[in-house]
Amino acid sequence: MNPGSKTNNGNTASFEPFGILLVCVFAVLPICYSVFADDPEWCAPWDCTSYPTRTTTSWTIEDNVEATGDEGRVIVVVESVLYDVQSVATNVDTYAEDLQNEGYGVIIAVINKYGLAEDLRDELYDIYQEEDSLVGAVFVGAVPWITYEYLVDPEMTFAFYTEFPTDAFFMDLDGTWEKGAEDCDCDDNVCADEAYDCWDGSAAEIWVSRIRVDNLTALLAEDNMEESEVIIAYLQRNHAHRTQDVVFGSAEDNVIAIDDYTDTSFCPPRGVEDLEDVFATVDYWCYGDATYGHDYQDYEDMLEDDNPYYWVHFHAHGNYHGHDLADGHVGILYYLDRDTGVRGFTFAACSTCNFIVDDNLGGTVCFNPEADTLWVLGHSKTVAGSDNDQFLEGVAAGKSIGESFKEFFNSDSCRDPRSMVLFGDGTLKPPRATWTGGGLDDLWDTVANWDTGVEPGGNDHVFIPDDDSDPTVDVNVGSYETPHPVASVCIVEGDSSGDVTINIQQDKGLKPRGPLMAESGISAEVAMEVNSKLELDRSFIKNVDITMAGHATTPPYLYVEESIEDSTLTVGAYSYYSGHHMLDIQQPCRNEEWRWFCV
Repeated sequence: MNPGSKTNNGNTASFEPFGILLVCVFAVLPICYSVFADDPEWCAPWDCTSYPTRTTTSWTIEDNVEATGDEGRVIVVVESVLYDVQSVATNVDTYAEDLQNEGYGVIIAVINKYGLAEDLRDELYDIYQEEDSLVGAVFVGAVPWITYEYLVDPEMTFAFYTEFPTDAFFMDLDGTWEKGAEDCDCDDNVCADEAYDCWDGSAAEIWVSRIRVDNLTALLAEDNMEESEVIIAYLQRNHAHRTQDVVFGSAEDNVIAIDDYTDTSFCPPRGVEDLEDVFATVDYWCYGDATYGHDYQDYEDMLEDDNPYYWVHFHAHGNYHGHDLADGHVGILYYLDRDTGVRGFTFAACSTCNFIVDDNLGGTVCFNPEADTLWVLGHSKTVAGSDNDQFLEGVAAGKSIGESFKEFFNSDSCRDPRSMVLFGDGTLKPPRATWTGGGLDDLWDTVANWDTGVEPGGNDHVFIPDDDSDPTVDVNVGSYETPHPVASVCIVEGDSSGDVTINIQQDKGLKPRGPLMAESGISAEVAMEVNSKLELDRSFIKNVDITMAGHATTPPYLYVEESIEDSTLTVGAYSYYSGHHMLDIQQPCRNEEWRWFCV
């Protein structure tokens, strides 16, 4: 039994039914009115009788397969009514097989609709405590939830009450959650007697993502589909992206950041610098800026499925059903009318991902069967925008969306983790090729040296773990004239500590679209032989030392479009030839010793 799940009398949660009462219309009016005074119809998303009474929980483990790699174990919790649909069960099984092929262990569990959230949390906690443990959970259907309540700015004249669903309850498995306790956020329980109002703020042990569409009535009506059909469409889209290696892996690999807040003080938008650490190209729009001013048509064109963007990061005022854009408001019907090719959205906008509200924006965008979207990250309540650096750093290091979300949740940069919600599949990650050194040599083009069994190329994010064997990767591909393209190169922490060397052979070349970087604390070096080339025409180098051989006529050549950080440089004799630098650094360097090379 999970020790952290407490009721207001201090007893652990039992398997008994209780009634749940959600927030009344009058209780959310102050939130809506303060931001959307001209749009009062948005202010009544639910009433106190909208949801049925909770019942005793029914829980069944349908499958439990050990991990085939080192990704850990994921549980897929499916609402029983959905799992009884054979085509849903078949597609869930396919999803589990995809996860197993990527190195995960997988549990498939079935729970009854509107069971007790406390029971579900206890089951997750018990599984987390097992030897194989648990890294994340994917909830399919109307899987149980809790609501949390508190008074916002209680000492101020404009204080108001808010209540919202939170998956932090399932992510923080050993923390303490209470109702009506003294010195909690809302101990008088303004509206909902069964809402939690006290959490000790413990760190998350697992990530949680949701696939829920039963309350997306506009989406279901738009496509004349049943709930099960929309979920099947999402799972099939997910499978196609996994098997075709196109998630984050196109030749573009681009992202757009949009700041449609109240003024130009956030231009470039918050998060752009972090996004530039992950993606080769980052575009952005700013509110009211003549240079970057855009309108509805621009956004519509950007959303179409032939657009170059794989991720949209949006910072704006928002509500349950939409967000601001260009002095107007974009709602769910706007998105339903666009067959967008965008794979992921982060909405730094109030309440867009409140999954217990009918026709919520986040769910509608994520599960639109006519679109290619696979995940949406946002808030379930009114909140000030969060910095996203920890989330983006996780993605840049090749971690899954879910794992990056968990690290973001636990970081200081997340303003209010209680309200963060991830829609879709938390196991998604950039397509990657990891060095294993399993071949008889250290050559790049030896396929046995890579976990994929294929030589990594233009769409692959390359990962090289450090270990006590001090791995060396000999780049024997590409040429000086045409360097070998990859998405990025990241040297990461392995099973044990060691040095990592990437040796670019004579007359060979490497061209990452994204960064060449090593995780902090790892000793990493790129050694460049005579007449070799390392070209980063859209990105940067970080935490990787560079050694360049000297030669009077054909020295190696390094081109970096952006910055070089926390790296040392060793240059052989003949630093110049034919009046040209061997190095061409386009942006200001952050290392003093590099500055004389910078343009």
